[in-house]
Amino acid sequence: MRRVLWMAAAVLLTACGGAAGQYYRLPDSGFELVQDARVPVLLKVVMPDSLNGESLVYQTSATQVHFTRQHQWSEEPAPAVAKSLANALNRQGGRYRYTVTAEGRGPTLTVYIERFQGQYNGHTRVSGYSQWSDGTPGRNFDIETPQQGDGYDAMVQSLAEGLRRAAAVVAP
Repeated sequence: MRRVLWMAAAVLLTACGGAAGQYYRLPDSGFELVQDARVPVLLKVVMPDSLNGESLVYQTSATQVHFTRQHQWSEEPAPAVAKSLANALNRQGGRYRYTVTAEGRGPTLTVYIERFQGQYNGHTRVSGYSQWSDGTPGRNFDIETPQQGDGYDAMVQSLAEGLRRAAAVVAP
């Protein structure tokens, strides 16, 4: 009898353990410092708690979203998005040099991300708006990017492309 109980407990514990999780990071989320004479701008990204958690987010219908359990971000999304967006903005050139750390008294551009998710229609969506620290309104953006392939890796690649496209809208 004891042996049967031990075997049942072992099976139950094995079932609770489940499959190992997989972790993802945005491909361009290592900030690249730019040293030039352009006006430095601190870039901040604000995301709702529902998007800034560990789970990747996938919209399963027009009204439902799914927060993954086995597929997680390797770092908080907001700092990763800020670094990726700053890199994309800096590559575009322009009069500003974007950074993710404070450098003196330059202006701040805050980007509010409202959607950062995969979708049931085969696209990813990155949407939100920006606001300058002096109260000057920034720009709204709503970018849908077709996902190339299946799975969460393809979804993360498509989200990164959406951020690159959002940078073209956000930049003054």
